[in-house]
Amino acid sequence: MKKLDMVVVWALQFLVLLFFSFVVLLWYGCATLIPLAMWLKLSQVIAPLTGPAVATALALVMVSAVGVYLARASRVFDAFLETGVELFKLGQTSLHRISEKMLPVTELGTKDGHIILEDKFS
Repeated sequence: MKKLDMVVVWALQFLVLLFFSFVVLLWYGCATLIPLAMWLKLSQVIAPLTGPAVATALALVMVSAVGVYLARASRVFDAFLETGVELFKLGQTSLHRISEKMLPVTELGTKDGHIILEDKFS
């Protein structure tokens, strides 16, 4: 029964790890896909007027200008990065909580002011 409990805890931790990894990768993946989507749509809109090569260059300049403006004018990028880091920290906290709640420990004593813990399943 002890081995089964450990396997269940590890499986839950793995699922939580997969979920939060997916969320963080999705968060930063969207950050890279948004400017690319804007570049594609702008070049498609401008292409009938100027031709595909010129439209692509103009769209790249426009998207780059918007990116530089946002980087200088506001703290959008900092807020976006902070949110991704907070998602990562939330995932770490969730993994630690699963370990604490599902794997009970007992105190063996203290040594140099530190509590020595031991798994009940060992």
